[in-house]
Amino acid sequence: MPAAADHSDVNAGIQWPLSQPWPAAHPPLRLGVMASGHGSNFEALVASGRHGDLNASVEVLVVNQPGCGAIERAERLGIPWRLLDHRGFSSREALDGALIEAFTQAEVDLVVM
Repeated sequence: MPAAADHSDVNAGIQWPLSQPWPAAHPPLRLGVMASGHGSNFEALVASGRHGDLNASVEVLVVNQPGCGAIERAERLGIPWRLLDHRGFSSREALDGALIEAFTQAEVDLVVM
């Protein structure tokens, strides 16, 4: 008697990349990006949105390292950026509040780290 198919693996039907992109009928996702280094992933997100590969736009970059490379990329790409250095906050809660405020002001739908 043949063995029955094992349907217990919930990931069995997942394909990557996803077969259907974010529906074009939906407005682009408004992204907020957090970075602390060179910003290559940040720039890739911006480029993907601008070239139509990703139905999203980067609205703001938040960095925690003064002088990090991501700032230079944001300026070159015309993306607003904010420095929120965690060392300048009295508590994690204070930093979290500043992050929430920055992303709320930029009206982002999703934060990417």
